[in-house]
Amino acid sequence: MLGVVDENGEKSLPAVAFVIDAGVDAEQLAETIRSVVRKNNDQPPETIALGGLDFERLHPRDPLFLRVIDTRIIITISRFAGERIAQHLQSGGPSLAANETFGAAVRAAGVGDCESEVFLFADPPALLDLLKRVAAEQGDPMPPKFAKALDALGVTRIDSLLLHCGERGGDNVTRAFVGYHGPRTGLLKVWDQQPLTDDDLRRIPRDAYWAAATNLDLRGLWEEALRVAEAVEPDAPAQMEGAVAMAASILGFSITDDLLPALGDTWICFDAPDHGGALLTGVAMTVDVRDADALRGIFARLLQIAAPLAAQNNVRLEARSIDHNGHAIHYLLAPGLPIPVAPAAAFVDGRVVCALNPQVVKVVLDRWDAGGADASILADPDVAAARADSPATIHSFFFGDSHYAARSSYWLMNLVMTAMASLGAAGSSEVDPATLPTLPELLAGVKNSVAVCSADESGVRYVRHGSAGFLPLPAGAVSVSALLASILLPSLTRARALAKRAVADANLRAIGQACHIYANENGDRFPDSFETLVAAGMITPEMLISPRDFRKPLPPERLARLKELGALSPQNPQAGVLPSSFVLIGGLSLGEVKDPARTVLAYELVPDIEGGNVLFVDGHVEWLDFPRFAKTVYETYERLGRLDELPEQLR
Repeated sequence: MLGVVDENGEKSLPAVAFVIDAGVDAEQLAETIRSVVRKNNDQPPETIALGGLDFERLHPRDPLFLRVIDTRIIITISRFAGERIAQHLQSGGPSLAANETFGAAVRAAGVGDCESEVFLFADPPALLDLLKRVAAEQGDPMPPKFAKALDALGVTRIDSLLLHCGERGGDNVTRAFVGYHGPRTGLLKVWDQQPLTDDDLRRIPRDAYWAAATNLDLRGLWEEALRVAEAVEPDAPAQMEGAVAMAASILGFSITDDLLPALGDTWICFDAPDHGGALLTGVAMTVDVRDADALRGIFARLLQIAAPLAAQNNVRLEARSIDHNGHAIHYLLAPGLPIPVAPAAAFVDGRVVCALNPQVVKVVLDRWDAGGADASILADPDVAAARADSPATIHSFFFGDSHYAARSSYWLMNLVMTAMASLGAAGSSEVDPATLPTLPELLAGVKNSVAVCSADESGVRYVRHGSAGFLPLPAGAVSVSALLASILLPSLTRARALAKRAVADANLRAIGQACHIYANENGDRFPDSFETLVAAGMITPEMLISPRDFRKPLPPERLARLKELGALSPQNPQAGVLPSSFVLIGGLSLGEVKDPARTVLAYELVPDIEGGNVLFVDGHVEWLDFPRFAKTVYETYERLGRLDELPEQLR
């Protein structure tokens, strides 16, 4: 469950909860998580009631809560998320499965009867509303131009995002769906393409290490980019076209009017054993060509431009050609230099074949000339099985030889998996490295990876079959999962800490604005205390409490009493009782401060070891790491001759 509300429901802060069904290993996994947290904290867990259920607070300074219920482990980094989960478990109310948008996305993705391993779902309209609310709460509402950009990019027409990973009959299947309504414009234009044909896929050899094919109308995407830019900023298209025109005056051809129209839509890249390459040297790329003569002219013009530039560094570029079985292969050399590549290209059957050396181009042309139904990727049984479970019309295709990848990377995977197993052996649950699979055992369960992408008026669908990775977990590998959890949880806690920092920043900015309003009305003199601002109605007592303040919060009844006080000021007997997470250096006068941009007006009272927020006299707020924080505050007190007022923890 992912929400964005803090413990009291008043601020929009990250609230994340994990529910892990660990089966019979639930308590064992929970103890491993506890042991990881205890390494950074020697205090025993505290029992906290959330939503009527008792949770363990694993760390006194962080809202990290844990509870085991039967086979499930609940981990949250906020009280709010824990209460929501607890209430749902007790009341048995409607779950995500009852959400109509979620149900429609599941059906559209074709999840079917797969055994789920990962299920991610997002509601983009709700997330956009959330972002707007967060921005408004922090006093920085979303600008109209940003809203125009979201609409022009088609983001506001995206209804759902879904990712599902599971297993069916020994086959790993990943499905993704992006649901939208309306025309495919903006970012969605990427998926408004012509379908790939079997003839396109036959260009890929059956024994390819990997391959990628897609239809992409670059000219259409450029025109869409102009439309989006104009919707956001009416003058932007003229500037974009002006930049293209300037480039054309140098190049001698227009990228948008000459190059893009000469290219077709279908782009294919692949590598295969016969190419004899390593890394990128064996990669071949083929592109559909609408105007081969125009493209040849552009290549020649680029050489005309590059040759004089290279000559300035005593480098000579030379274009050569060779006939190979009736095909002209053009390639580029730099005679006299040990350059290991000779970029080559050949035009054939309405396509251009490119590679980093002529040998790869020769191999591709020979394969195409030989033909044969069994020579292409379509004859691979894993590809045939995957396509049978995919949409009939696709515009993108991806293939990976998982057997080759497993053989090539097993040595590294074995090192990493053994290291993780050894690390887990130090905890309460042990994984014996000898139980990790051998290479033959691993290959026995590997299938080639095949993925396709398609789109229609309802959304974009992505389907992948086969092995995506090679990290099988043996029966005793629960500590590996715990290790991953121990890495993830601090990251989520960090995200929450950053959100709290932003709220403290916003509070200080509001305090700074109130101080300047007060100074304008009182002869350029800032208030002596926060109580003065509260009494004048310029700020509220809640604004003086930072969510980063880990001290015991003020009881609600006391806070209510403080709100009732009519005149909290230095002259009032109640002065000084108002709690605050911030310190105001009172009594300053604008006219007496020589450097307002570096003189501190207020700062966080209890900064953590990372640092704290500081409000300066000129009104700006900065986050400073702890050494700079302490130095900046100290120097302000020193310049004012008030070092005796410096808090003890900053001395």
